[in-house]
Amino acid sequence: MIDEIREQCGEQMVAKEYYKVTIDDEESGLMLIAYIDAKTE
Repeated sequence: MIDEIREQCGEQMVAKEYYKVTIDDEESGLMLIAYIDAKTE
């Protein structure tokens, strides 16, 4: 999974646990992908 994250976010991303959040608004065509550090509160 870290390879996918690095492909989208850059090589600075370190291997650890992330939550992936995807928002896809079909009406506007907007798609947003966010990776959230699992330890961030």
